[in-house]
Amino acid sequence: MSFLCVPIRARNMRQLRTLVRRAARDADILEIWMDSLPAALQKNPATVRALTGKKLLAVNKPVREKGEWKGTEKDRVDLLKKCADAGFDYIDIGVDTDVRLIAGLRENMRRPAKLIVSFHDFLKTPDVRELRRIVGKGAKLGADIVKIVTFAGKREDNITIAELLVEHRSKKSPALVAHAMGALGIPSRLLAPIFGSHIVYAALDGGKKSAPGQLTVKEYKRFASFFRSR
Repeated sequence: MSFLCVPIRARNMRQLRTLVRRAARDADILEIWMDSLPAALQKNPATVRALTGKKLLAVNKPVREKGEWKGTEKDRVDLLKKCADAGFDYIDIGVDTDVRLIAGLRENMRRPAKLIVSFHDFLKTPDVRELRRIVGKGAKLGADIVKIVTFAGKREDNITIAELLVEHRSKKSPALVAHAMGALGIPSRLLAPIFGSHIVYAALDGGKKSAPGQLTVKEYKRFASFFRSR
């Protein structure tokens, strides 16, 4: 079973409250981009946590991950720890973060929050051997979930993602999330739950998409209902 996650990038409390309310109607998980929020909310993640009873996933993306965080790496990771302490259910950190910072987050973050170690390639889809290596690195870093996101430059890249997911299904830990960005990567998003991706991502209907090729909630649910009816 895949969980449906809706990314939320808000600029102020009013916008955040509106987006959270809309996303909570359909999503299992709400992904909060902490780097987009004003400083007052970054300093008090508990205020964000109090907005909904839905599961929350915290990301705090630096510019290299298409985010807006411009502070130090230590402060970036410290904010993620504060999110775990505030009761967020998932904490996402890039695999290219200093291993000592990841280890400190893993050891000190409040449980039962789960650690997602993520990899993004915005230019291409590496071969499946390289993706296996990255999944292994995430496991060694103590990830509960490893997330692989690549860019599809050709249709065959969807097969690479599917192969990675299918061969990982027999492994109990870590859980795996994988899909490809871009128009050519849409099949990988549609088929991700069928092949065993732990989480699938979809944008709010009529809202801004957080990655190229991302489906809307309505599109994803329409496709999912088609397979349930077979």
